[in-house]
Amino acid sequence: MMHQTNYFEFCEDLFLKWNQNKIILEKKFNFQFEALPEPYLKFGEESEELAFLTTNPGSVMDFQLQSSSFFMPKEKYNDLSKRLAKQYEIILKRNSSAKQRIEDMHSITKILSNNSKGFTQFEISPFHSSNFPNKEIYGEYVLNSSLNIHREYTDLLTNHLKEKSCICIQAGAPDLTRLNSKWLELVSSVLSVKKSDWKSIDFKIKNNKATTGAFYTKNKNIYKVILFRMGSNSVPNLNSMKTLFDTLRS
Repeated sequence: MMHQTNYFEFCEDLFLKWNQNKIILEKKFNFQFEALPEPYLKFGEESEELAFLTTNPGSVMDFQLQSSSFFMPKEKYNDLSKRLAKQYEIILKRNSSAKQRIEDMHSITKILSNNSKGFTQFEISPFHSSNFPNKEIYGEYVLNSSLNIHREYTDLLTNHLKEKSCICIQAGAPDLTRLNSKWLELVSSVLSVKKSDWKSIDFKIKNNKATTGAFYTKNKNIYKVILFRMGSNSVPNLNSMKTLFDTLRS
């Protein structure tokens, strides 16, 4: 274990240990460790006004492997995170959900952050998986385990995001009863929000059931949001989110 006290220092150490094949995990959860851990990505101009939180990096691409020529000698992860972000904006297929999610995050940043041209996307887990392991099992493990690499990472991420406005993107219905799940308990913990403090807003209703919506909370100028869309971990239609945006900006 790394026992860092700063999130970004932990990420630098994680990148270094991955390069040296020295990452030791108590529980592997079927993550694909041959691929670069990607704890965060910096898109556009650096900004601390608004952060986004997603689940974990997805499928492995060739350029993410240690044998790839994409990595530069002695490069720090902080610099690599910017190159990675630009790389994804270039190579992702135009009609892919990942490409659309990045474009939507850019749009939300402009709406909520005084036309800021950049944001940072953080991952709840930095490890790649084409099919994230059982989230309930993972959530329960991280919440209840003693210090290990998964817990240390989420604790440092929680501390870093505590005083920042942050929007988390998740799949599923915006039903407050889902907060009883270990996965959303973990998400709430990383966002430093008590379960009782979440408010719910629906964006679209079909057959008397909300299909898109959000949980949100706001304290002075700091807000936390979990966006939900049934069947996809993508951003709901931006036009449907006007009431939420107005509330967060007020």
